[in-house]
Amino acid sequence: MHTDGTFVSEATDWLLMMKFAEHCATGGESRLLHLDDWEEIEPFINHKLATRPFLYRAPGSKNVAEKVERPLFFQGEFGLSISFIDQFVQPANREEAAFLRALSESMEASSGTREVILPVGDLVVLNNYFYLHGRAPFQKDESLLRELMRQRGTFA
Repeated sequence: MHTDGTFVSEATDWLLMMKFAEHCATGGESRLLHLDDWEEIEPFINHKLATRPFLYRAPGSKNVAEKVERPLFFQGEFGLSISFIDQFVQPANREEAAFLRALSESMEASSGTREVILPVGDLVVLNNYFYLHGRAPFQKDESLLRELMRQRGTFA
């Protein structure tokens, strides 16, 4: 489970996801978690690392050289907010790594995490500060094809 835009400095208030095409796909449902539905959030928001900045850096495939430091949890315009992606966070020590792993495992296992089928042609719009998203695994199929659009940013 993650939010978008974590590894760039520009604002990412909203996330739009749309599926244009899909062929031979079994699995791959969208997974969504609202902060209010995460039953184990309290130990994480009250932890000493909750508001400490973490370093995020994207891999070369993302074509983003920027390094960004930001806290996991913060109070924003929309109330309690989160900014997190486990793939790109760079823990400074074992304590941070253990905290981040526990956080990620808790979100993945949460009964508040919902799997949603996104049919071809449908669009999902999420507030990127209090919704985390991910994807269930696909069954392996050499013919799997998906065409998606994902846009993130702000509305002017």
